[in-house]
Amino acid sequence: DPAVVDSGIEVNGSLSGPGGRPRSTTMRFSAGMYRIILDIFPLQATSSDTYTCAVAVEPTPRSVYVQGSKSHSNLDITMGRRQPFILFSNRRLIQMADLNGGGQQVVVNNSGMISILNAVDVDFDARKDYLFWSDVMRQQVMRARIDGSEVMTVIDSGLSVPDGIAYDWVNEKLYLTDAEQHKIEVVDLGGSGDRRILLKTGNQSFPRAIVLDPTTRWMYWTDWGTPAKIEKASLDGLNRTVIHSTDLTWPNALTIDYENQDLYWADAMLDKLETSKVDGSIRRLLLDRSILHPFSITFFE
Repeated sequence: DPAVVDSGIEVNGSLSGPGGRPRSTTMRFSAGMYRIILDIFPLQATSSDTYTCAVAVEPTPRSVYVQGSKSHSNLDITMGRRQPFILFSNRRLIQMADLNGGGQQVVVNNSGMISILNAVDVDFDARKDYLFWSDVMRQQVMRARIDGSEVMTVIDSGLSVPDGIAYDWVNEKLYLTDAEQHKIEVVDLGGSGDRRILLKTGNQSFPRAIVLDPTTRWMYWTDWGTPAKIEKASLDGLNRTVIHSTDLTWPNALTIDYENQDLYWADAMLDKLETSKVDGSIRRLLLDRSILHPFSITFFE
């Protein structure tokens, strides 16, 4: 029973299939397979709160398909039995809850050594149980364990508006957008620590949300620039291609269905939710003017 998240969610859950790709047959409940987009605002949000989220699903202690800020599968992970959960930011807190909005608890708050000033995006590494978030007021990217321990700064300089982050669970690299500096960067978290600019997107561009598909080696991002658009490039920054550049104003949120190779995005000015294939074909309107300023979405299968 398809549904779509209104504001601030991102993650997925299913067992990894051949070649590390997620299997669509994994997540079965009493009602069968379903896709869902969850509304985060009922979680005691106020009109001034900004949310972004991630959902993690761990049905059994096997390899699981867990999505962080962007839906993704983590390969060859042994996890304990846990119920599906959502990770989301509320500016100064990183919180988690179950898929119905219950069991809400704070994961990271401002009482530690590193304060959160305005967290706008989150992602999750299920292999090592790390969550990542970008803070646009600190102009940094942070990391912590899912239990709130080991809070540390991953990127502490050289950023202006790090709106979007996405973790490559295969190669242990973190990708991020910076709207003010018109760029997409990548940082190697697998040991070398190398950091480099992948793309200078142009002075009229304002890259925002970003998602990755390491199994096909493509990244996708939204752009608030002139014109507003959705683009893709290979994970090395090559083969840059515009997917959509019409009927967009503030494409604010982006997620991907890996199994079916579908993109979903939400426009914060037009208050629309749309979808298409990753090549831009079969574009469809899902919701029109029924959501207010959608900030972040995720795909859960």
